[in-house]
Amino acid sequence: MNKELLTILKELKNIGPDPDYSKKSRFLILSRQKPETNSVSPNPLRFMNLLRFSAVLGVLIALVISGSLYYSGKSNKDELMVRAGELNGSIQVKLNEIKYLLENNNRHLNTKEIVAVQTMLDKTANELKEAGDLNKNNEDLKKSLEKIKAAQETLLQIDAMLK
Repeated sequence: MNKELLTILKELKNIGPDPDYSKKSRFLILSRQKPETNSVSPNPLRFMNLLRFSAVLGVLIALVISGSLYYSGKSNKDELMVRAGELNGSIQVKLNEIKYLLENNNRHLNTKEIVAVQTMLDKTANELKEAGDLNKNNEDLKKSLEKIKAAQETLLQIDAMLK
């Protein structure tokens, strides 16, 4: 059995392609080669492809730039809004604390202190109103934030005066 297998393998090893098939295959392979292009003569299709590519690339660059500008502007605005929200929360806490101190204070305030507190509360109310107007008109958010900070500082002064 092993001898027969070896003889069959030796016969298969000697099998080669038909000469006509070899010529046809070689001719087909050689005929499919790309012809050399003359690099001196301009190719209009190549130029059009280059124009299309540059137009698409220009549009993509414009989209990336505009998207990044929009995102950076939006994130800055969102950051300012978060800060304003935090300050508003802090102001509300201070107002509640001042109300509590005024209602439950065993120490009686003299006329001078009452006038000072009223003046400072009016100043705070005006600053917060101006900040709200700036925010409603979508004007400068930084100015609005500065007004809110100033109101917070005034409330801290009132709190310190009442303690």
